[in-house]
Amino acid sequence: MLFRSVLPSDTTSPEQIEDIMAVLKGVGIEVHDAAPDNDTISDGAAPGNSGADDAPMDAYEHQRALGKGAMGAVALVRRKADGELLALKSMAVHSAKDRALARNEIEILRKLSHPHVVRFEDSFVLGQDVCIVMQFCEGGDLARLIGEQRSAGRRLPETEVRGLLAQLGSALAHMHALRIVHRDIKSSNVFLLG
Repeated sequence: MLFRSVLPSDTTSPEQIEDIMAVLKGVGIEVHDAAPDNDTISDGAAPGNSGADDAPMDAYEHQRALGKGAMGAVALVRRKADGELLALKSMAVHSAKDRALARNEIEILRKLSHPHVVRFEDSFVLGQDVCIVMQFCEGGDLARLIGEQRSAGRRLPETEVRGLLAQLGSALAHMHALRIVHRDIKSSNVFLLG
């Protein structure tokens, strides 16, 4: 409910890498030594995390691009360890504001554990990008579903709308109980499993 092809950058400066590392260490993400321009950062708990000698993307196989937004891009990846399809969101981190946004998103995602909130899996740095690996929602988003229904001249059945609203309300109640406010609730940020 919260939540973008990973392109490595050859222009990442050591200072930028240190800044990104500091941000992620600050939210409790363990930093491992790896190749000089591919530092691996992992939360240490999720399956499929890269080991100390692996490049971060070695744990995943890119399948296809899923979308692009203001904060970055999302790709469909397959975790090599178990074959699970996941969404990999990459966000370019160029400024203090970008670092703060990335830090905040990782902190929030790590806190959330609810059946109606997209599951956080892993995070790492690749070049100038902070990458967040999350549950893949194969049903797309609610905006797509509404658009398809509108194009076909149909409406979603009331029982389906009630079910979606109940799930959304449950997820928001969970977030609010943790003192988290979403601030960008819209149909393109509501993802469907099937």
